[in-house]
Amino acid sequence: MDENIKELIKIPEGLDNAILKGFEDGKKKNKGKKRINIIKRSTIAAAVAIASITVVGVVNPKIVSAIPIVNRVFGYFDNSGIGFTANKYEELGEVINKTIDKNGTKVTLDQILVDDNTFIASFTVESEKLRGFEDLKNPGDFFNPDARLSINGETPESWGSTVSIISETKGAVVFKADISTMNLKNDLEIDFNIRNIERGRNTIAKGNFKYKIKTVKGIESETYVGDGKVKVDGGEFWVDSLVKTEVSSLLNINGKYKSGTNESREFDNINFVIIDNKRNELITSFVGGNTDPEGNYQNKIEILSDLSNVEYIEILQYERAEEKSIRREMNGINRPLLICTETSTDNINRKEEVISREPTKEELDRGYGLPSVQYALNIDRSKSFMQIDDLKGKVIKTSDNSDVTITNVEADDKATKISMKIEGSYNYKNLSSLVIFDEDMNDTCTWEGHRGAIIENIENKEFSMTLGAIDKSKKYIIAIPMGKEIKYNEENKIVVSLKR
Repeated sequence: MDENIKELIKIPEGLDNAILKGFEDGKKKNKGKKRINIIKRSTIAAAVAIASITVVGVVNPKIVSAIPIVNRVFGYFDNSGIGFTANKYEELGEVINKTIDKNGTKVTLDQILVDDNTFIASFTVESEKLRGFEDLKNPGDFFNPDARLSINGETPESWGSTVSIISETKGAVVFKADISTMNLKNDLEIDFNIRNIERGRNTIAKGNFKYKIKTVKGIESETYVGDGKVKVDGGEFWVDSLVKTEVSSLLNINGKYKSGTNESREFDNINFVIIDNKRNELITSFVGGNTDPEGNYQNKIEILSDLSNVEYIEILQYERAEEKSIRREMNGINRPLLICTETSTDNINRKEEVISREPTKEELDRGYGLPSVQYALNIDRSKSFMQIDDLKGKVIKTSDNSDVTITNVEADDKATKISMKIEGSYNYKNLSSLVIFDEDMNDTCTWEGHRGAIIENIENKEFSMTLGAIDKSKKYIIAIPMGKEIKYNEENKIVVSLKR
């Protein structure tokens, strides 16, 4: 058999010999066609393999993973709220590829992944009942899977789903649950049930789509602890554990305060920043936390940055009330002060001004509840507006120790995508407040249900924001929140060593 074909589609040893024989026979009959394009050849091979799998009716996960034209569900989330780790999920996830068809609705469970922190399932939903959805701005409203999960008889503390639209009758879903408190053994019995497919308050497809899976975790974890406790007003806190795997890193911060008092408020007002041994501020996501009447405090933080080459991390604290962006009060509401791109850095004369307009009918229909849309801008109007393509490469100085570079602008008749790179200490979530203004100060902004800033590449600190379409014949500025310098108490910190 042609070794190029074997290598290209990475056929596992367990592939049916009849399929291999088919390739051999094809080669013998077509000696005169040796110059066949190798890409076309791989597609033909993949199609034969898929046909064979369909006929047999038994799916070997290794075979499915090896076929190049079979799309894994995570591939639909490259530019979404989970896009930054989708490749890891896809590589390490266990292929299930099982479809349940009920009353014309097909649910295909594609992959699952389980480590000590997280359970993840990827699946698709296909049904004619999904037709009629017109709000393409908000894929999360396309449908909502009412899903339930049990592992070894236990239910996770929290879970949620992210939806991506494939077509008007098909959507992809990534379901993610926090299982960090379960202390699961290696052998797992998973009950995953999609009870209904809902859109808003309506049930558009009734379940149950039940999957019972016996498997093992398969992903090893390492656990680290902090070097001590930190005293704060009313109590103390410490790092109970940092559980690190190939796909997730979960930091568990516990604390204790005197029960029956108001000291819990002191803990509730604490925010944390995490830096590594090279003084890089790591990108994190709040998972959950609580205080209870017995005086116990818990805070879970997922570290999204890669820790594989980190020697140690430091956990520093600051007051929640001390925002990491500069804000201005307008009509009783604190809004971020937006700093704007400029055509040059010479003789800048910035001024603060307020831009205000009435909400549009579309905004009101989506649920906007304020009487006006207002922005506080830091701008020099005489050195601001430029053609949209000229915004590429512009640097916005967000604070003394951070800036944001506009690396690319993609604008078509459907959307405008702004790609950015952060240097220094700047919270990427601030980018969710990005606004585009034209030379008449008409704004292009987010909408109710917008996913906000997307992580494109964590290690390079690259992000993007996608807004509505603009008129490319006009001139524009891009405005993002100004950063705020926060001084951390370097002595009042916890160090977690990642060396063994």
